[in-house]
Amino acid sequence: MSIPKKISNYLLMIPVICGLIFCTGCGNINESTQDMEESSLAESDLSAMEELPLEVPVLETENDMAEEPLTGRPLTAEELQTYTELIQQPSNYGFLLSDWDKPTDINLYEVFYNGAGISRDGTEAEIQAYLERNGQDELYTDFFVMDKTAVSNLLLEKIGLTYDEFVMKGGRGMEEIYYAETDSFCLEAGDTNYLIFECTDGVANEEGTIVTLYYEGEYSWIEKGEVRMWADGSSFRSNHILKGDFLNTLQSDATAQ
Repeated sequence: MSIPKKISNYLLMIPVICGLIFCTGCGNINESTQDMEESSLAESDLSAMEELPLEVPVLETENDMAEEPLTGRPLTAEELQTYTELIQQPSNYGFLLSDWDKPTDINLYEVFYNGAGISRDGTEAEIQAYLERNGQDELYTDFFVMDKTAVSNLLLEKIGLTYDEFVMKGGRGMEEIYYAETDSFCLEAGDTNYLIFECTDGVANEEGTIVTLYYEGEYSWIEKGEVRMWADGSSFRSNHILKGDFLNTLQSDATAQ
């Protein structure tokens, strides 16, 4: 018995349709299986994350930030003693009594208050000129004179500027104690600004040309500081007062401005 042509065509299409249905079913099964696997992995990752201990961030304390480690070759005890003796010299210690990065921030009155090792005795004419200007009948403490040439030479040696260059670049001069007739600075003072410092730590840079010294003072005015200078001790680079009543004056000046 022959099968009509139309029915024959339908029969031929049945295997094709079944194949398509089977493939679609397989695709759905595969997608379902993949979704289940991904869901299982996500739950596993979440569970693992929940089991991890919470890490509390470690914040730097104020002391950690303030006390950065020194870099360079540490100075020996003998070297620190040598620098202690150096910064105590009359021509040097006055540069530690100001907080400065650039030389023109130095207070020259602190540097030369005790004569800085360059003073001389005043003549009678210089004494009389001083008394008349200050309305005094006599001297009450030590009186000394510093020639402007000597002041300029010391500043040039220690900070690379003469007195006139220092003033021209914006530094505060000592006009109140300057006497043009003798081209000198006249001052009556005691030793009240003399502070004893000791170098407690320090390093030399890789080239060995500059040292950074940490020093401590015996009085509350300046208790701790950091000074940078050439390794041979010939001149200064900067000075920062880290602890002491001196810092209160800086805060007061900043508030006033």
